[in-house]
Amino acid sequence: MRTAITSSGRIFFVEVEGEPATVRDYMVAAQVYLSLLEEQFDNALDLISSFRAGQAEAAQVPALLNDEEAESATRWHYAHEHADRVARPLLSNPRAQRFVFRLGARESVSAAE
Repeated sequence: MRTAITSSGRIFFVEVEGEPATVRDYMVAAQVYLSLLEEQFDNALDLISSFRAGQAEAAQVPALLNDEEAESATRWHYAHEHADRVARPLLSNPRAQRFVFRLGARESVSAAE
C-alpha cells in the first residue's frame, strides 16, 4: 500500500504531534507506525473506511453505526493500538509525542488513542 498515491499526493500519511519531532521520528518511527497499520488491512480503502468508522465511534455516535461499521471501528482501534505499541518506543520522546494518522492534504483527523 505504500504506493497509495493520487495525482494530488498520498492518500494518507502520519504526523508526530507533541514535543518537536526529529528527522528520525519521521523517517523511522512514523514509517514503522504507518507500515504496521498498512499490514493489517487488505487495501487502502479498508484502512480508510476503518479509520473513519473509528472516528465516528469516537465522536460519540456509535449508536448510528451498523454492525459492519462497528466491527470496522474495532478493527481500526486494534490496528492503531498495535502499531502505536510497536512504534512509540522509537520516538525521541515517547511520553510527549503521539502519532496522528491523516487523510490527504485537506482532510485530517487525529488517530484515536
